[in-house]
Amino acid sequence: MPFTIGAATSNAIPGFYYTGKIDDIKIYNRILTANEITLLKNEGNPTVGLNDTQLPKNALLVYPNPTSNLLYVEVLESTPLTILNVLGETVKQQTIKGLGSIDVSSLNTGIYYIQSHMGKNTKFIKE
Repeated sequence: MPFTIGAATSNAIPGFYYTGKIDDIKIYNRILTANEITLLKNEGNPTVGLNDTQLPKNALLVYPNPTSNLLYVEVLESTPLTILNVLGETVKQQTIKGLGSIDVSSLNTGIYYIQSHMGKNTKFIKE
């Protein structure tokens, strides 16, 4: 079967295919962050400066949310993180630098909070 992009389905006009140009294809073996998607979308766009797309110094990006196994965390600097349950009890601690992951598969289903030493707190749900 040939590889096609935008091939017609039974609900569309038969034989209609995407006729635009594709100048770049990238395949990733992980989930991209919102920041990475924005950077890729704006590649080659001269109106977007680097400062428009950089993470704030104290940013703490957490995804996917909810999750059942791995929680991906993105920070700019090496950041000690503490995971707290709804009672405020520490259930896990880990230091992340850049993009990292935290295995939350052993945690019970429920609501948790990630606390960073920079005062940033983020809620996530463990399924």
